[in-house]
Amino acid sequence: MASSLIPYPIEPADNPVTAVPDEDDEPHRAAVAQALRAWVDAKTTPLGNVGPMRMVQHVRWITMLVDDLLTVEQRRAILFALGGGQSLAQVGEELGVSRWAIGKRWPDLVEQARPLRWLSTNQSIWQPALERLLEQEEPRVDQLAEQQREAVRRLREVIDEYRRRSWDWWVLVDTPELARSVVSHPPPPEEFEHHLAHDWVHALLADYDRTRTGEKAKPRAEVTREAIYAATKQRLGHAD
Repeated sequence: MASSLIPYPIEPADNPVTAVPDEDDEPHRAAVAQALRAWVDAKTTPLGNVGPMRMVQHVRWITMLVDDLLTVEQRRAILFALGGGQSLAQVGEELGVSRWAIGKRWPDLVEQARPLRWLSTNQSIWQPALERLLEQEEPRVDQLAEQQREAVRRLREVIDEYRRRSWDWWVLVDTPELARSVVSHPPPPEEFEHHLAHDWVHALLADYDRTRTGEKAKPRAEVTREAIYAATKQRLGHAD
């Protein structure tokens, strides 16, 4: 077992912000896979100049890498469960530990679950709002700045994926910031439906932000499309 088979230590991200695996995790996953393949394929007796202690070191590296990866994945799974509406007590019961043990290990979990819980709670109104926004922005995408064009393109990809995935809310995890980028460009002055789409997304983003920061305790959105429709008509001076 050559020393080149022992991967260098990789520091895993102990506090991933979302429940979705991050590309930054891939080098760590690859290192774990490399270490396990090397160990499984190697003979169990010392060969050549590779002594028993070198094998012990290799096993130690494998253990550290796997333990680190499991820690990251366990944290992500708990965050995902909290975002989906489970409580710390329910998660702790499933893991066989107290909610206090989880909170002590990762004190920021509940805080980081707030935006995820907003998405899981409000997906049935957030997705249509994004669809209306795309309906207005895609026909004029060439008029947008590069950042907004990319946000529109990416938003369409995510929404299409969300629909194919039978409404898996976690697919929407990047949509608040994508939508924020899109609506940073003002709509055409005389197009009511365009203004309505922007106002609807702005209102939901404001509710999302209040939930994310803890200003609002319950994730259920407190705005309705009907209220936004009336407010937009009044703002633009449209008569009934």
